[in-house]
Amino acid sequence: MKKIQFMILCLSAFILLISCGKSKKLSSDKAIRAIQTAFYPESPKYFVAVGTDESSFEVHKVGGEMVFSGKLEKRGIWDLSNEDVKNGNFTNLKEPGEYIIKIKGLDDSYPFKISNEANKETLKASVKAFYYQRCSVPLKEKHAGLWKRNAGHPDLNLQFDKTVGKEGRKSVPGGWYDAGDYGKYIVNAGISCQTLLSLYELYPSAIGDDLNIPESGNGKSDLLDEIKYELDWFKTMQDSDGGVFFKVATNQWPPMVMPEDDKVERFIIGKSTTSTLNFAASMAQAGRVYKEYNSSYAADCIKRAEAAVKWAEANPNIKEPDNTNGSGPYEDTDFSDEFLAAYTELFITTGKDEYAKHVENMIKPDGIKKPAEWQNLMVLAYHSIAVTENTFSETVKNNAKKAVTSFADNTLSEIKKNPYRIPINKRFRWGSNSDIANYGISLIYAYRITNDKKYLYAASEMMDYIFGRNAVNYCFMGGFGSNPVIQPHHRPSSADGVKPPVPGLIAGGANQGREDGQSYFDFSPAKCYVDAGGAYSCNEIAINWNAPVAFILGALESEFGKN
Repeated sequence: MKKIQFMILCLSAFILLISCGKSKKLSSDKAIRAIQTAFYPESPKYFVAVGTDESSFEVHKVGGEMVFSGKLEKRGIWDLSNEDVKNGNFTNLKEPGEYIIKIKGLDDSYPFKISNEANKETLKASVKAFYYQRCSVPLKEKHAGLWKRNAGHPDLNLQFDKTVGKEGRKSVPGGWYDAGDYGKYIVNAGISCQTLLSLYELYPSAIGDDLNIPESGNGKSDLLDEIKYELDWFKTMQDSDGGVFFKVATNQWPPMVMPEDDKVERFIIGKSTTSTLNFAASMAQAGRVYKEYNSSYAADCIKRAEAAVKWAEANPNIKEPDNTNGSGPYEDTDFSDEFLAAYTELFITTGKDEYAKHVENMIKPDGIKKPAEWQNLMVLAYHSIAVTENTFSETVKNNAKKAVTSFADNTLSEIKKNPYRIPINKRFRWGSNSDIANYGISLIYAYRITNDKKYLYAASEMMDYIFGRNAVNYCFMGGFGSNPVIQPHHRPSSADGVKPPVPGLIAGGANQGREDGQSYFDFSPAKCYVDAGGAYSCNEIAINWNAPVAFILGALESEFGKN
């Protein structure tokens, strides 16, 4: 979630109320909205058509003959996009190739492929995007290509901000920049690391040793290499008492410059229960994942996780720091989900009953109400428990499995209601694309529990939305599709003098709050998006938005890619 000042929020809310009160008029768009990348032969193949009275469609090879024809299904007016929508379905077309969709009176769709390696390149890009977010080191041309840059923000000998509660200095180099600015946050990094670690646990072969990052060729998964770069920074953020500092940032928002040109003084800011528990959950999970990668490193992760939990138990109500002059608050009021995530991962890793007893009373068969997010780590705990064998009691495991499948079933129901076949039927908020992707992760876990491919197919449709089947007709991953995001709110992409943005980064997506003060062309909730560098409320990038997309792409490529 991007960093927001209170007055901007209030003003934006007022504007939104005014706009919502205006009389509605149907969108005048006439368009075919479909994926701009690729389908697998086996995956469902839906698209959206708006502004047409036609009842049929055709799929043609690019520059060639018609290979499929079908009927358009009326879906009616979708309030969130203010459009009269129809759906087309050509799931039965399975022949690899490059295609377009044709409907009389509408422009042809953007081209797309059917391929046995539909997400091979987007998966790699979604993970390598984290490399481009590395702090404190240069990105060399050998690895970064056009997006090479000098090292910035060494983060050595930084002063503690008064919110830390102690004086002194500490070096905290490395890690990933959180989003489009240059802050580094344990809380948002926590869900990002846990999501990527879970991808490795479910699909250890999803990412090989060939991402072309500095560690490539070391015989280990580049996914683990990249996560370790962040975990190494995590370790620098742990205090001697076990608690974990909250963030590294400045006391004013950095200008739109390259990292090396940002000379504003940086501070270590705050220490909280949430940052400490995010650290504990991530380190506990890393303790088992990295056991074969580096056993001593893994053991140190576990030791640090246990120290962090002890600090959190002794300090269970320490809120996030109030210094938000040049950094985001990542505020939270309920720490129970962070405690659950930490205890869950520690018990899976160590088998110690002292952690299990906390989990026993917290896992309910109807315990998942919304997708995972940085304020809701509870879902991650349910996921981990649901696929962990011979660890938790049968009651806990069964409750977790019921919760995951029940939430997935509700998600399927919402997808069926929605003309764009996504589970958002009420409002689009900041980071809506990550909401859609996190719904997809729960669908993947439901598939792993049940082996029912209806969940896997639905998860693939979440990527169809991200890659073009959306109300603004964008591919939200930079560097891919015929109409990709080209001006994300991302300082390196804006300041590097290179026209294409850093590839693989995911824009936040439609956000009806419009908190950035930019000019929007349409106030319909699903269309509150503008591809402009200043539109941080809808067009910023963030590590916790890339992580769930990488998870789904890794799952899909692992499940479908060899078929």
